[in-house]
Parts: sequence; structure tokens; C-alpha cells
Amino acid sequence: MQTIYLKSPMKEEFKKYIKKEKYNPDINKTEIWIGNFSNDPTIDPIDIICKIIPYFQNQDNKIIIDDYLQYNNGKHWQKNLIFRDITFNESVKFYYISFKDCVCFEKCIFKKEVSFSKCAFNEKVDFINCIFKERTNFRGVFFCSISDFSDTVFEGEQNNFSFIHSFEDFYCENINLKSSVDFSRADFKKTVSFERAVFEGEADFSNVEFGKYIRNDLEYSEYAYAFKKYIEKTAMQLKGLLKNTSKFIEIKNDENDENSFFSIIFNDAIFRKNAIFRESVFENMANFTNTKFEKLVDFHLVKFNKAQQFYSTIFLDRAIFSNTVFHEEAQFLYCQTDSNSYIGFESAVFKRSLDISRSNFNDKVNFWNIELEEGDIFTSSKYLDDFENPEEESKSTKNIPTIYKKMRETYRIIKSYFYSQNNRIEALEFSKKEMLVYEKEVKSLSTDKILLLANKFSNNYGTNWVKGLLFTMLTGFITYSTILYIEEKVNSTYSILLICVLFVVIMSKTENIKEILQKVFFVFFCCLYVIILCSCNTPFAINWELFIEHYLKVLNIIDLKPFEKEENSIFNLSGLSYLFLFIGRIFIGYGYYQTIQAFRKFGKS
Repeated sequence: MQTIYLKSPMKEEFKKYIKKEKYNPDINKTEIWIGNFSNDPTIDPIDIICKIIPYFQNQDNKIIIDDYLQYNNGKHWQKNLIFRDITFNESVKFYYISFKDCVCFEKCIFKKEVSFSKCAFNEKVDFINCIFKERTNFRGVFFCSISDFSDTVFEGEQNNFSFIHSFEDFYCENINLKSSVDFSRADFKKTVSFERAVFEGEADFSNVEFGKYIRNDLEYSEYAYAFKKYIEKTAMQLKGLLKNTSKFIEIKNDENDENSFFSIIFNDAIFRKNAIFRESVFENMANFTNTKFEKLVDFHLVKFNKAQQFYSTIFLDRAIFSNTVFHEEAQFLYCQTDSNSYIGFESAVFKRSLDISRSNFNDKVNFWNIELEEGDIFTSSKYLDDFENPEEESKSTKNIPTIYKKMRETYRIIKSYFYSQNNRIEALEFSKKEMLVYEKEVKSLSTDKILLLANKFSNNYGTNWVKGLLFTMLTGFITYSTILYIEEKVNSTYSILLICVLFVVIMSKTENIKEILQKVFFVFFCCLYVIILCSCNTPFAINWELFIEHYLKVLNIIDLKPFEKEENSIFNLSGLSYLFLFIGRIFIGYGYYQTIQAFRKFGKS
């Protein structure tokens, strides 16, 4: 390798920091090695570097910093820090530094450890297209403006971003992490993007808060407390570091910004090792479109506070959603699995139902002990258009199934899973949900609609024997009351109708405490009215003893002529009465059957 000596009008005081200059034919550039800072502790190495670099900026040179850089004095860095296409042969370490201006490392190579632990970046910070050969440490850093690590390669054995706070957009697009990365307990206030990132080592996103916005009027003391908690230092150290950190209290709150569709972006990212999101909080929708998890992905105890979709997400190993809470809509659409995949939803909570109608999970899923609430999901625009971005115009060209078909297919899949596990109790519950959705889906008064309503009111799709019993008693009561009315054996039509209404009210579904109280009040009123009828001698009174005796005979469907066997019978039924008796007993028999079916709900297959 040929050595070329420097001939430039550099000040004599700087020449002693030029360790060597030599031509490198591999890159066709002259390497300028700068160092010898550690011999003089009174100088500022970066200040020297920044003064030397301009001498070579118009020449075809490659700058190499061949000495370590370390700052650990809690100072405020007032000037911008910009390095482009520079190689750092030794470690670069900053501790407790507040950078007031922008920091930019572009196309730089760091051959040894890099640390900015517990620093504060007030303006934009860039590590674009850089290469980190050894471990990196950004633990406890405050990123107060936009941060960009795009196209950067992390080759070190460990990369620590735990406890960081990002108050503006945080970009890690197209990054390549050759080893593990730790983002545990990080706090991202706005957009965070890992689009097309490749995670070849384990990725820890446990206890992370994504997109939790803060109000504009935060006081210094609140930040001091938060910083103290996360970087584990004393209040005096914090006061010195945060004294002039104005960006901490100038954060724009655009929580309701309609132009922000996603604020957490992992689309097209690849996780080659375990990805841990345990106990994290997603305050906004996360984009996992085409994200590939080749090993374990753990969402245990994660909270999704906004609607969440996993679109075309690839799960090649275990995906754990146990005890995960979805506060809004949740959809798994066109996800991909293979023979080793396992999707676990054990004890997961879905506040606004779940759509896995086209998830491709097949038999690789576990729904044990899930909680699934519906609410007003049938008016949900998310389920209606498959989470389509309102800004896109391609929605009209898609043939999207109705919400009813999606929910019905989802419940069918869950029902089939429980039946495959011989869990008839849970399977029956989702079978009922499936039929309830189908009942809503069938709009017109067709034969299917009539059958569904009959099943619903007679035994609630085989789950409620009390309804079956009440349905049988009500149909028998209506049949006998109609016969009495036809034969003119009763004067109080109103009392008969009132008792029929009483049965209907008792059978109706109650959703809340107010409806229950209304039902109790109505039943009490009806009972009081019947007592008055039985205890008075008005023309409208009913002979209740005889009424009950004949009513029970009507319920006996095997007795074809219940009244003609008595010697002193007061009945001589007309043809019209027999017609109503025949029709009524069809429904009475149906009530018996439905009651028996509901009794056998845990025994039938």
C-alpha cells in the first residue's frame, strides 16, 4: 500500500493529530487517520476533528478516526454534530449529554462500541446508512425530535434501546439487525416505523408504550420525575441535564390527526428470531402488513387500545396472544402459517368481537377461555371494509363479504375448534352466537327467518330450558284462551290477553338492570290484577279453578278430545275450536321438544 504525504495549508497545531495518510486502492481513496487525542486530556477531540475535516472536504479522501471518543460530563452540546462517510476505529461514548442542535451520522462505520446512554437529543438525530460493528447502547435516551436510523446495519452482539423516550417520529426503516435488540420499556409518542426491517436476532419489545400522546402543558417537574425513573440517577443530575431542554415541553399533540392512519409500522419487516412484545401498550393502530415472524412472537398481556388488523402477516412458529386485550376491533386477514405454526389466544379479551373468517389458521389455533364481546360491531366501519384506509380509493373495486358473514364464519371456526377439543360447553355458546348472527343476516320474513326466531324464543338455540318450558306454557295458554273465547265461556278478554303478555315479558331478554326492574314491576302489576280478578264477583271474573284444570288438559297432547270424556262437561267444542286446538298442540309439542333439547345441551354432540 503506497503512502502519500499530506501537502496542505493546515495549521501546525492540527498536524500532530494526523496519525497517518495512505492510499487505499480498494476504495481508490487516500485514508486520513486522525487520533492522538487521549494523550492530551485538556482538548475537545470532536472540536479538533471538526476543524481538521474541512481541509480534506474538497479532496478524494476517507476520514478515519483512530482514537476513542468519550464524554461523560453532563454538559450541554450547543453546536450541531455532523459526520458523513467517516470510519470510527475506536469506541464512541456519550453519557448524560444534552444535544441542543441536530446530530447527524451518515454513511459512517463504527468498528467498536457506540454508546449514547441517557443522553437527550433536542433536535433531529440521524444514523442513516451506518454500520455498527460492535454493540450499541442508547438506553434511556430522550429523542425529542425526529429520529432516523434507516438503512443502518447493526452487526454487534447486543443493541440496547431500552427505556428510550421518543416524542416525535422514530424511523428504523430497512435496518438490518444481525443480533439481538432490546426496546423493552421504550415509550414512542408518535409514529414508529420498522418498515422492511430485518431482525436476525431476538427482538424484545416488552412493556413498550406505542403512540401514547401527552398533553402540551407538561411541567419540568413531571419530566424530571420520569427521567429519574427511567435512567436511575439522582434529581440533581437530571436538573443539570434538563435545565435548557426546551423541546421536552414543546411537543405537538396531534392525536386526532386524521392524516395519520398508522403510527406503529412493522410492515414487510422480518423477525428471524424470537420477537417479544410482552406487556406492551399500543395506543394506536400498528401496521403488521406482510410482517414475517419466523420464530416465537409473544404478545402476552399486550393491550391494543385501538382497532388492530394483522393483514397478510406470516406466523411460521408460535404466536402467543394469551391474556391480550383488544379494546376495539381485531381482524386477522389472509395470515399465513405452516405445519409448525401455533396461534394461541388463551384468555384473550376481545371488546368488539373478532374477525378470523379469512385468517387461514385452520387447526393451528387455540381459543381456550377467550372473552368475546360484540357491542355494536354490526355497524363497525372497520369490519365493514376490512380496515380499508379512508384515503384509498380502491375500496369500491373489492368484493368484501358482509359483516354478518364474517362474524358467522368466525364463530363457526371457534365452535369447530371447541368441538374438536370435545369442549361442548364452550362450543354450544359459539353455536348460539353463530345462529344469532345468521338471524340478523336474514332480513326478509322467509321460512329461515321464522325457524330462527322460533328457535330463539323457544329455547335460545338449545341453551335455555326455562325458555322452552315457558314457551310450552304460553302456547298452551293461548290455545286454551282462544277456545274459551270462541265458545264464549269467558267474558274477560282483557285478563286473558294480559296474562299472555305477562308470559312474553317473562321470556324476553334483559340487557341491563333498568330492564330487569321494569320487568319485575310489570310482573308485580299483572299478579296484583289476577288476584283482584280471583277475589271479586264481577261479570269479568274468571273461574280460575276450572280454568287451570282445563288448561292442563290442553297441554296433554296425547288426549285428542280432552273435554268430551267428562259426563258433566260444559264444553261442546265446535269445528273452529278443534282447528285451533289442533294447531295449538303442534306448537305445544314443539315446545316439549325444544325443552328436552335444551335439557340435553351438554349431552348432545
